[in-house]
Amino acid sequence: MEYIVFFDEGTSHPSLLGGKGANIIKLSQMGLNIPPGFVLNANSYRTFLEESENSQQFKELLTTHLTIKKVLHLTKFIKQLIRNTEIPQNIIEEIKSGFEKFKKEAGSNSSFAVRSSATIEDTENFSFAGQAKSYLYNVSFEDLILSIKNCWSSLYSPSALYYLIQMNKKGINLSL
Repeated sequence: MEYIVFFDEGTSHPSLLGGKGANIIKLSQMGLNIPPGFVLNANSYRTFLEESENSQQFKELLTTHLTIKKVLHLTKFIKQLIRNTEIPQNIIEEIKSGFEKFKKEAGSNSSFAVRSSATIEDTENFSFAGQAKSYLYNVSFEDLILSIKNCWSSLYSPSALYYLIQMNKKGINLSL
């Protein structure tokens, strides 16, 4: 699989899976009892941005130099654009595979969480932890897709963008 990594089958790569994603796979590899699940890697988000019908708009928006005046407008616009953009079919198919495996292992009535794990979290000089949101109690495949988009769009909350300005980060090229 190109875009998802199952907890029980993966290799820990923080730059691709984010801190939380990489660490849960490490725990699974250590033999700890981890519930079934998978990580949607950062390439899925990058592919979503690059291959969508709105790729040019994403590119222009995400390379914009941030200023406090631009934050509120950009936040609203980027969030809406992400939510209204279709996820490429090859990514959808992998997510569906992960969803079906989860339901088979955890039970058809089981709910799951969509947690953020930004690839820029918890570095030596910069902590993005807590800036993006998590979505709990998802049951259906439709819930999953909506929560993924909401999680991706939460990277662009006013507080997250203000934090990037404070840390002198240029542009808003983030991965989750």
